[in-house]
Parts: sequence; structure tokens; C-alpha cells
Amino acid sequence: MRRCLHVKAICFLTVSLLWINCQAQDSIQYRLTNHDIELFILTYVNLTTELKAIGQKYKGSDIPGAVGKSYEESVALFVKYGWSEDFKQKLNAINNAFTYATLEIQIGGSPQMLQASLDDLLPQYKQSTNDSDIELVKSYYEELNALIGGE
Repeated sequence: MRRCLHVKAICFLTVSLLWINCQAQDSIQYRLTNHDIELFILTYVNLTTELKAIGQKYKGSDIPGAVGKSYEESVALFVKYGWSEDFKQKLNAINNAFTYATLEIQIGGSPQMLQASLDDLLPQYKQSTNDSDIELVKSYYEELNALIGGE
């Protein structure tokens, strides 16, 4: 069971690292607010359910412009749930701060061999995340972990 959790953590961290590397790292553009985190928690389940439905609707689609249509529907979905135009930056900031907080926790409870790998990842997340965002996400960590920590 413990080994399975470590494998799951490594997979999560690998995907998260790829996500960070795909993001612009020139500067940290967004500072999270309590409202951003609370809106994320409030809308997460409905958004993921409806986003999956949009993905299924256009999966393997031969409809001309399907990618554009699915993107437009996805953006409209975020607006429907009260997110502003900068929702992508907010989601990225939440993801980075949550991953950083998770790494800190994982380092403390991991075998020595895994700790070295996790220690190497922390600075990469740190340079793309505001300290205030990390602290804010930590204050909501249990709620966020209940939603996204098990994925």
C-alpha cells in the first residue's frame, strides 16, 4: 500500500513538473486570493464533470473546428461558474502552489532515495510560485487534497 502511494506520488509529480515546464516561467503573473481558492473548491466537482463531458463530446470528432468549439465551450463553462478571464493563470497558480505544498509533505514521509528526487523538484516549483500563494494554498490544503490529491 505504501509503495503504491509512492508510485502514485512520483506519477503526480512527474505530470506536475511537465505542466510547469510548459508554462511561461518569465515571471510570476498572478497572486491568489481566498476567493480564488474558495471558488476552486466550490466549483471543482461540477467543472471536472462537465469538462469531461465536453471532452467526450468531441473525442475523435470529425466536426470541422472541433478543437476550437471544445475550447470555446470550456471557456464558457468557467465563466458560467463565476471564473474571470484569467482563470488559466489562477488554475496554474493553484496547481503550482498545491504541488509545492504536497512535495514538502512527501519529502518528510518518503524513503531516503525518493527524498533526493523530491528535493530536486522543490526549487523548480518555487521559482514559478509566489510565496503568498503557497501559504494561502497551505491554509486550504486539507480541502484541496480531498478534491485533487486522490487523482
